[in-house]
Amino acid sequence: TGLLILGVVLIIIQADARTGLGQQSDCDVRLGSGQSVQTAIDDADEGSMICLEAGEFFDNILTSKALTLRGAGLDEDGNWLTVIKSAEPGTAVFVVSNAGRTFDVALEDLEMTGAERFSDDQLCASEDQQTVCPDGVVINGHINATLHNVRISGNADDGLNLLGGSATVENSVIESSGDLGIFQLGFTEYGAANLILSDSQVRDNGADGSIIIGPGKLELVGSTFSGNGDDGIGLIGSFSQEITISQNEVFKNAGEGIYLEGADVEYVIEPNNIRQNG
Repeated sequence: TGLLILGVVLIIIQADARTGLGQQSDCDVRLGSGQSVQTAIDDADEGSMICLEAGEFFDNILTSKALTLRGAGLDEDGNWLTVIKSAEPGTAVFVVSNAGRTFDVALEDLEMTGAERFSDDQLCASEDQQTVCPDGVVINGHINATLHNVRISGNADDGLNLLGGSATVENSVIESSGDLGIFQLGFTEYGAANLILSDSQVRDNGADGSIIIGPGKLELVGSTFSGNGDDGIGLIGSFSQEITISQNEVFKNAGEGIYLEGADVEYVIEPNNIRQNG
């Protein structure tokens, strides 16, 4: 009997790890499939951890609050169990924005997808505001963002739009965006835009895989840039910080593997596997 009970316990533990539920023990707020993520964020205290169970959530999230948004991880086939889909056309799935202060935001173990054009002849809901476009994730302002094990896919404009602030992206996938996979813009009222990307895949986006314009720090390490509609990695404009591009695979992009234009910057481009680009 003792052996039988032990076997049952082991099965339960393995299933818990596969679904990511074991990572949700320190949640302040829990949401089931279909509940409003926006309402939960609005009602949560500053710095809360909001955990989303496996399932689909339909929302366009806008916040100016420090928080952690955590999904349920991957199933045994490598699919994301928690998926946030855009509810309205012409705007992003997730926007964090603040003009006055610095705070931390973390997105973990979930997928952001499905931001569509506003109409057949208009991409963005507001052509006057860059943050109101069908992007996956927008970081706007003095914000320290961390994306870990996140998939950003199938959005009509950019996958990750970084307008000032800093983002660390780890073990993530940014794919099938209508325009850029990652747009890093330092010429904003918030100053330099800083990006550290590691162990991630940026693939099959309509234009460049990743492009940085203006001042900022850039580290691209141990990642893959492939199948993008223009350059794999683009560096444009005047830079004030160092750039490191190391140990990446850059292949089968329609443009150049790595493209530099007018860059006044200290940079290190160490051994990368760059092949079969246009």
